[in-house]
Amino acid sequence: MILSLVRLMAVVSLASVAAVSTRAQAPPRDTRALAPNALASAQGAQTAVQQTAAEREVVAQEVAAALKEYHRLFSSKRADEMAERGYGAPLVTLGRDNFTVLQTRKDVEAWASSFVSRLATQGWDRSEMPSPSICVLTPTSAIASGEFVRYRKDGSVLGRFGNAYVFSKTAEGWRVVAMLSHDPAKPLRCDR
Repeated sequence: MILSLVRLMAVVSLASVAAVSTRAQAPPRDTRALAPNALASAQGAQTAVQQTAAEREVVAQEVAAALKEYHRLFSSKRADEMAERGYGAPLVTLGRDNFTVLQTRKDVEAWASSFVSRLATQGWDRSEMPSPSICVLTPTSAIASGEFVRYRKDGSVLGRFGNAYVFSKTAEGWRVVAMLSHDPAKPLRCDR
């Protein structure tokens, strides 16, 4: 899986080089000669990110704890705390019908405030993801995916939804940098 991801990144990098060259009005350039170097570089990157099972397990435990903290912060309804300690910026959200890219921490805070306000009008009190699937990508990136449950104050279920959270480890700790909606019964899974 990582090799496929790295190869995809190499192809995207080549496409970006070609697109930038075209936009800059540079003469057309044959990028085929770059492909072997990009692939060799990508394979070197794969070797650099290979982890032992024990290292992946440590990352998975850290991300599981970060996910629990994220849901605690989200359920606190404190948009400022969510933006500071739960989310990274930029933050990408991909819903069923739309996507959003929030560029700054202030954008993230405004979005979070509006979102929890809308949920509160529906009687929402808190959210939890009881059984996440953690997919460790690198020592500093992982995906937590699964069914999360929104509860009312009386403990009854408001709704069940599927979401994948892309986590990135920053100097301040693990942060959610992207959220992707999915079918609750079909979480993203991978071996650690």
